[in-house]
Amino acid sequence: FPLPTWSSSYILLEGVPVDVLAFRIGDVYRVTQAGDKLNVREKASRFTDVVWQLRAGDYVKIIDGPVDAEGFIWWKVQLNLEDETPLEGWAVENSEWYERAWGQ
Repeated sequence: FPLPTWSSSYILLEGVPVDVLAFRIGDVYRVTQAGDKLNVREKASRFTDVVWQLRAGDYVKIIDGPVDAEGFIWWKVQLNLEDETPLEGWAVENSEWYERAWGQ
């Protein structure tokens, strides 16, 4: 049975999973300098409202996804604002824009 399109991001040519780069629900990531000003949208689409703009150093938790839409892989992320208010929205996956937050 064929794998979904988005799975190619997680498998090397030899068929070995790429665990280190793979986003997973429940994982926490820190936004890198390359991801500064990344839009978080209401839905997994470039044509929906921007609910927040991520800044370098922000921490996000993956809470849903992936969604393959408009040529991008989207993940629903949660960001806690300074007053601890959780904010949720959809952001595009790009390994240059995030780094896994190991024990931070």
